Amino acid sequence: MRNRLKVATVKKTIVYLVGPILLMSLMLVILGNSYVNKFDSTLFNESNIYNHIKELSSPRYTGRLAGSEGNKLALTYIEQQFTQTGLAPAGESNTYYQGLKTMVPNYKSHPYLRVKDHKGNLLKEFEFGKDYLESMDNYGSSGQFQGQLMFLVKDITAYLPGELKDKVIVKAGLMDKDMEYAVDCGVKGILMVTTNPTGNLTRTAVSIKSKKGKQVPVQSLTWSSFETLAGYAQQNMLVEISQESPYELVSTPNVLGKITGSDEDAGYVIISAHIDHVGSAFESGYFPGALDGASGIGMMLELARVMKQQTIVPKQTLLFVAWNGLEYGEWVPLLR
Repeated sequence: MRNRLKVATVKKTIVYLVGPILLMSLMLVILGNSYVNKFDSTLFNESNIYNHIKELSSPRYTGRLAGSEGNKLALTYIEQQFTQTGLAPAGESNTYYQGLKTMVPNYKSHPYLRVKDHKGNLLKEFEFGKDYLESMDNYGSSGQFQGQLMFLVKDITAYLPGELKDKVIVKAGLMDKDMEYAVDCGVKGILMVTTNPTGNLTRTAVSIKSKKGKQVPVQSLTWSSFETLAGYAQQNMLVEISQESPYELVSTPNVLGKITGSDEDAGYVIISAHIDHVGSAFESGYFPGALDGASGIGMMLELARVMKQQTIVPKQTLLFVAWNGLEYGEWVPLLR
C-alpha cells in the first residue's frame, strides 16, 4: 500500500544529513551571505522533524485525505505549531487559513474486483486496499463494468482496435498515452502493475485524455494479483469491476504563516510542503503518508522554528505554507 512504512523505518540518519544541508543551502542561495554569516544553525533539532512525522502519520489522522476529519486535525496541528513558533498569520482575514476547493473520492459502496468463468461461477475476489487500488485523477470512471480479460504480451499499439474492444486488459507499466489508445479502442477497463515484485501497492496517478471523451476504471495491482489475473486472462475468463467512487468538490484550506522581512520591497521566499495524503481503504486500514507529505511538513515546521529564533531578520518575508489537496486536485491557488 502507498507508504505502508511504519514511522520507525524512517531512518533518523537521513534527517540528520539532509536537514542541515537543506537549511544552510537555503540560507546561502536565497537569503545571502550577510544572513548566513549570522545564522545560528545549532538551533536545528532533527528530533523535532521526526516527532512531527510520527504525529502526523499516526492513526488519529486517518491518512489526512483533504476535507476529512483527519485532515482537519492535521491543519489544526500545523496552526498550533505556527502559533507556538510565533509566526504571524498569512492567510485570509488575518488568519492562518487560505480557502481552497479540491476534488476527493467519496465511495458510495464497497469497490470490488471479481473474476468469473463463462457460466458465472466466482473464481476469485480481490481485496480492495490489499490486492488492488483504484487510480487517482480518473474522475469519470465510476460505475460497474464487465468484460473479458486480455493479457497483453506486446506493446499496446501493436493491437488493432477490434482486438481490444470490450476487453479488460492486463498489462505492466502502461503509460498515459498507452491507456488513452486503449480507451479510444473501446476497452472496458485497465488492470496494471506499477511496482516491482517487492514494491508496495500504490494508487497510480492517471491522466487519460481520450479523443472520444471516454473514461474507464483503471486499477493498480500488487505483483501477486497481477500474476493471478494474467493467468485468468490466458484462460479468457471474465472480470467484474465495481467502482462507485464519484468525486466530490470539498472546501479545505491551506495553512500559511510568515516571518515578516525587514524590506517590504524585497519580496517573498516560500518554504512549503503538502499536508494531505490519500486517506484510508475500508477494512484494509489507512495510509500513513509518513514520507509523502508528513516528512516535508516536519522539515518545514522545524525550519520555521529555527528561523524565527534567529537574532537577525532577513530582508525577504519568509512565507511558510502547508498546501492541501495535492493528491487528487488543484492544490496551489493563486497567492494573494
